[in-house]
Order: sequence, then structure tokens, then C-alpha cells
Amino acid sequence: MQNVKPSGVLGNWYISTCEKRCKSQRDITRYTALEFFWWIHFVAIFVFLFIIPRSKHLHLVFAAFNTYWHSLEHQGALLPMNLDEESGQVYGVSKLKEFTWKQFRSKRNQ
Repeated sequence: MQNVKPSGVLGNWYISTCEKRCKSQRDITRYTALEFFWWIHFVAIFVFLFIIPRSKHLHLVFAAFNTYWHSLEHQGALLPMNLDEESGQVYGVSKLKEFTWKQFRSKRNQ
């Protein structure tokens, strides 16, 4: 590493860093590749931090929160009914007017 002549402040810093960490030319090449790919990843992460909130991929950010806070109960689970009780409550539909508008117009009920 004696034949390398740094130029400027950044050159001096780079050569001194390489001399501390690298023992041969092969190590210098590996260190340079490491720095290069580190900066590529750094820039890519910050680019995505600005792109994701403004794109259709925002669901990727909130997927972890949705998974953590979702209900463990089955969606649409029915509560048990006590049919022995005589409270005057009617179960089911006996007249057409007792349907809600959604039930009446639903294609599943036709």
C-alpha cells in the first residue's frame, strides 16, 4: 500500500481506513465492494421510504399491524341460543316483511 498516493481529504480518509482494515489488495477490493453495496442498499431503502406511502403498496406497511390486532374469533360466528326460554322472542322469519332489504335483495337467498 506504499505506492498508493491519495489525493484530497476523501482520498486520505479512504486510504487510511483501508490500511487499518485491509492487509492485501484482495482485501481492499472486498472492502470497496462492501462499501459500494452498502450505499446501494442505503439509497434503495430511503427511496422506498418515500415511494411506498404514495403508492398502492402501503398495505405492506400496515400488514404487520393488521396481523397483530386482528380478532381471533371467527368472523360471523353465531352466539348459542337458549330455545328453552319462553321470552316471546321469535326465531327466524315468518313473514316477507321481516327480511332486511339486504336479505331480501341478496342473490344468495334466491
